[in-house]
Amino acid sequence: IFPQTPIEWCCVLFATGWAVVSIWPVLGSSLWGDELWSWRESIGGRFQRDATSATMADGATTLYWEGLGWEHTLWRYLTTNHHFLSAALARLSNSAWQAGGHAEWAFSEVALRLPTLMAGIAGLYLWAAVLRPVSSVAACLVPILLALHPWYLRYLSEARGYGLLFALVPLVILFTRAAVADNRARWWWGVALSQALALYAWPGVLPTLLGLQIAVAVAIGRKPEKVPAIRRRWLLANMATLMIVFQLVSPCLTQVWEYLAGELPERPVGWYWIVNEASWFCLGCESHDFRNYAEVNPSYVTLQSLLTNHPVQTLIALALMALSVVCGIRAWVRDAALGWSTFLGIAIATVATWLAAAASGTA
Repeated sequence: IFPQTPIEWCCVLFATGWAVVSIWPVLGSSLWGDELWSWRESIGGRFQRDATSATMADGATTLYWEGLGWEHTLWRYLTTNHHFLSAALARLSNSAWQAGGHAEWAFSEVALRLPTLMAGIAGLYLWAAVLRPVSSVAACLVPILLALHPWYLRYLSEARGYGLLFALVPLVILFTRAAVADNRARWWWGVALSQALALYAWPGVLPTLLGLQIAVAVAIGRKPEKVPAIRRRWLLANMATLMIVFQLVSPCLTQVWEYLAGELPERPVGWYWIVNEASWFCLGCESHDFRNYAEVNPSYVTLQSLLTNHPVQTLIALALMALSVVCGIRAWVRDAALGWSTFLGIAIATVATWLAAAASGTA
């Protein structure tokens, strides 16, 4: 996990320092949108008007604090805005801050965001460790590029589950690589636990994990002398992942069904969804603002808005992305089985989502 050479230490420490210096000024800024919703609905609570109190001369009424118990943090599922793991970690962090003499209703923006920041900083080291066997140059450059990337910095400064994946996804890859290499039970347990935590942090990471496990299945098949032993533990590790996640979220399942029943008819999975899925995968943003998010969030970014407001920079970025795709295809040619298995993992997840929508009449 840790850097192996002086130059790697320099690069990772520079990236860490740059990320902290860039993010620290905004860590104490006010909670926004989804963060505020999480505080009110799943972490802290809110003030309510006391309907039984007399109205004062100026029209004001008495307020009381309606705090939330841990059952709200762990098992209340009103919308996909609730990220279980980040909510639990943010609550623990804020409780530690409150122990310093602050009221039950008080919160610290820095305390709420600190777990995500720590996960993002750890991610710089973990991604370097993932890439070190491939290229020492990549292990040096990737932490710096991540620390300079505006989306990485943005999610590091939010009390949400997305930033936790910056550490959990490379952790899954590291455990998986070690498990396939020597088939020790401890590495397979690491695969199971890290995958479960990633899904608990944000269920949307499922296509990534599915693609990774398909690639692992192909890699196992290329070791015929070890196939039976590795395949058994691979299956058990993935079954353990599902069992852990199911135990964690089973109290929420009825709430999930109710949410989906009310949400799917309003957001059918049509061609716009497929276009956006491709845009999310390639660019990290939607192609068009189909759901009019810009009306409530003027800073909402889409490919269309980028081309309108920053045409030159966006076209340069698209050209670099195309070059990266070409380089990736060349790498796939060298190891075709691994490349195609990764592609199929993403394609299968996309097609399965559309088929599920078609079966329920919402396609």
